[in-house]
Amino acid sequence: MEYYDWNTQAPEKSEALGWKAFKAQKIILKNNSQLKGLPPVCSVCSASSELLRLACRKTKIVDPTMIRGFERDVGLAREATERGAYFEIPLKPILRETGERRARTMQCYREFLALCIKHNARFVYSSQAETNEDVKSVFEAEILLQQLGLTKEHAKAMIKRKVE
Repeated sequence: MEYYDWNTQAPEKSEALGWKAFKAQKIILKNNSQLKGLPPVCSVCSASSELLRLACRKTKIVDPTMIRGFERDVGLAREATERGAYFEIPLKPILRETGERRARTMQCYREFLALCIKHNARFVYSSQAETNEDVKSVFEAEILLQQLGLTKEHAKAMIKRKVE
């Protein structure tokens, strides 16, 4: 069985823990001109919801977590569903936060995942690991995803999902 981590900077550690690791090119969009020539499979993020909606038409993986209020962005969820894009759900922001900030971040993720499920938007797991300590085992990732409101079946499907 293959489990996919779509954006890690520590691929050796990820593979040692049972992941099939991908080091996706991360592109931070700041303006429309950057949309030209996007590779079909890369991880795109932006603080602009409108830019991410446009990016859904050009690439496969979109990270919405830079957008303030991303967990309530119904338009972005619908656009991703219509265009066949995947939302990257990175766990690093949760792991790096502590206390109240971690709780707030987890609540945003819970709301966003519920929105994705409601609108049939697809999402993939990403550790966004920068160090070996950021990489979690498949079991740990599954438990964390369940803490974010996914059922065991959704969590398993998420970490087995291959972007095509």
